[in-house]
Amino acid sequence: ELLLDLLRSCSKQASGKKGLKGGKRMCVLVLDEVDRLLLKGTEDMYRLFMLPRAAGVQCCVVAMANSIDITERSLPALKCRGCTPEFMPFTAYSRLQVLSILSSKLSGLPWPVFQEHALELVARKVSSSSGDLRKVFQACRFALGNRYDRAMKSAEQEQRDTGLQNAYGSASAGQLQQAQQQGRRKDCMVTAAETMVNVSDMAAALARLNYQSGSSA
Repeated sequence: ELLLDLLRSCSKQASGKKGLKGGKRMCVLVLDEVDRLLLKGTEDMYRLFMLPRAAGVQCCVVAMANSIDITERSLPALKCRGCTPEFMPFTAYSRLQVLSILSSKLSGLPWPVFQEHALELVARKVSSSSGDLRKVFQACRFALGNRYDRAMKSAEQEQRDTGLQNAYGSASAGQLQQAQQQGRRKDCMVTAAETMVNVSDMAAALARLNYQSGSSA
């Protein structure tokens, strides 16, 4: 009721104003994640979709959902009430589109972070299922984080081994300091080379996101 009163108030204020093309101004109500909103029940959703038919209200409802037939399945009474919505489908991102977006995002980095085959894999898997870019970026973050952690642990172990060898070999303080500096330089090199994500890393990240290795584009 509060929303209805608000829309009536906005419609009343806009009734005397003209839009860009000379027509009357209209309130636009945008509903995102309709799939989740429906989990809380359908009564409120029916009211929202029927707002354009309410007396004294000049508005349109723009709803976004992951399924194009969600109103037919979850809100079938809209058709009986003459409130069947118009649909505007947006297709999922294709493999080439995902690759293009990834290349654009990664172009600003000082060195390559992902092998080309790894990017091909994530683009192919996600585009063949949901086309959800959030899953693409999530998989890339998982793969890069795991790869970096393994590389840094390996470098730290090598640094400790070098220090022990020098210590048991009666190394001088200068030699130990030199070994530590070499270890720090190696840590810097690790971030540039050894953390490059390969196909195996990406496959593990996709498995974590429940993408089956057998699916294909």
